[in-house]
Amino acid sequence: MNKWRKGVAIVAAAAFAFMTLPQTAFAGEVTINASNFPDRVFREWVSSREIDQDGNGMLNDTERKRASVLRKYYNDGDPNRIADLRGIQYLGMQELNLVHSNVSSVDLSSNAALRMILLSNGRLSSIKMPSRKPMTRDGYKTTVFLNNNQLSTLDLSPLNNGLSFVDVHQNRLTSLNMPNVPLRSSDDERALQLGGLLANDNALASINVRNAPKLTDLQLSNNRISSLDVSNNRLLENLEIANNPISKLELKNHPFLWKLDASGSGLRILDLSKTDMQYLKIERSNLLAIKGSEDYHITDSVNGVSRTSTTAQGTSIDFKASGVDYNRIARNKLVNATLNNGVLQVKDVSKPVKYTYYLGNLRNGPSDLEVTVKFTGRIDSFQDVNNATPHKNDIMWLANANITTGYDNGDGTRNFRGTGAVLRQDMAAFLRREASRRNIGDARTWKPSATDWRRFTDVNKSTPHAEDILWLAHAGVSTGYRNSNGTWRFGGTIPVYRQDMAAFLKRIADKAGKSGGVTPKAFRDVNSSTPHAAEIRWLGGSGISTGFPDGTFRGGAQVIRQDMAAFIHRLDTLVTK
Repeated sequence: MNKWRKGVAIVAAAAFAFMTLPQTAFAGEVTINASNFPDRVFREWVSSREIDQDGNGMLNDTERKRASVLRKYYNDGDPNRIADLRGIQYLGMQELNLVHSNVSSVDLSSNAALRMILLSNGRLSSIKMPSRKPMTRDGYKTTVFLNNNQLSTLDLSPLNNGLSFVDVHQNRLTSLNMPNVPLRSSDDERALQLGGLLANDNALASINVRNAPKLTDLQLSNNRISSLDVSNNRLLENLEIANNPISKLELKNHPFLWKLDASGSGLRILDLSKTDMQYLKIERSNLLAIKGSEDYHITDSVNGVSRTSTTAQGTSIDFKASGVDYNRIARNKLVNATLNNGVLQVKDVSKPVKYTYYLGNLRNGPSDLEVTVKFTGRIDSFQDVNNATPHKNDIMWLANANITTGYDNGDGTRNFRGTGAVLRQDMAAFLRREASRRNIGDARTWKPSATDWRRFTDVNKSTPHAEDILWLAHAGVSTGYRNSNGTWRFGGTIPVYRQDMAAFLKRIADKAGKSGGVTPKAFRDVNSSTPHAAEIRWLGGSGISTGFPDGTFRGGAQVIRQDMAAFIHRLDTLVTK
């Protein structure tokens, strides 16, 4: 069963697996001047030999078509950030990728060839989407990242059925208009292609996803939604509706649903008897009855369940990584196991582990769940890892070093999801676990103080891997991003880019005292203006990353899990020399 948790995983498949692109009709030259391209920084990019190849200050039809990819990753406070994209209508843009830009408004209605629209962590308050004809067999999909902006309304309907992924979390949205596509079966090429919608942390009172049969990841936590119809979204795997006043939710035809977070909701009855639930979170809820969840031990609130048993690969369960409140486990009732920092570690794999989990106050009073776990001793395999999987040996090393456990399929098997993107919060966990293994700095013993908990505006005790994130900052491995008011945020749900990964790994090696004696390696696409250029060259020289066969490093590309396994394994080899 294909189960992936985060919407970014869709992007890896959708953003680059496109077919024939529609061609913008160009006619005549465009002068590169302040009238056509008012923004100086944008105009300088258009004037570069990368775009204006003959350097004559004019863009001919060929040059306009070739101006297809704009990628800029800025730091807060950078004075040379693009603020105005007027003139983009003259370009054959296929990928627009700006992080931390100063763009507040943009009209993309003429850029029909765009397949990726990424304008995240900025000041965007208005955007017009490209106008598309319905996608057919020869069409292509479009991904949209507009998270961490100032949007109050957003109309996605012009993208038609080719819309495949949307991330608009942390805006000010009160209105989100989805494409008006007739409902079709999920295998119909004319159906709405939307596989993931991340719209948490907005002000939405309603959302309509009834015409999205391919939807697998729906994240709507922290809105004002009182009613949600997911009856047509039968492929759902992950549903997050925490802190919404939803009182009723029908999940009777969702066999692939494995994660539900309805904490703080208004739910009063929920039937899960026909789902394959592995993760259930119903804290701070009015829920009175939950049916069908008797077989699942990773839960926060189950009515009428007192005992269950399960098996687990390896020798441990990382409750913290799974988002489980491990403080509810009674330490004085542990049998054949220890519990440290959210990780349940077996003492003797030949014997079962027993623990008691406090489920909360239910209708009939307090409830405990007694769990028996039989561990296999090691993670022998992942269902999605075989001899053809890139970095297979590194992946298995990562698992048996207890740096990752992968994803539980609920049937005694696990998946690794090697092509999924690594998020910054997950990277924090991986790095601290490696640092703890090798006793680097105070990684094993450090605990955050009250001051540490105030370091980032987007990190609190419910944030995944919160303590690992704060250790990363405490250790000087990551500083996060500066907010406009002078405070700092970590950006845990932002994907890790290869150039940032280089900096993280170099700093861990520094703390271990093992970064010396390395001859930097040059890459064709790394120069003095490249973020973390020195760390990238160190990474190449150390052998942790060799780059790509064409001599490039591609620092702006996202790090995927199978590559991260290789990077951390090689880092481990370096620090143990």
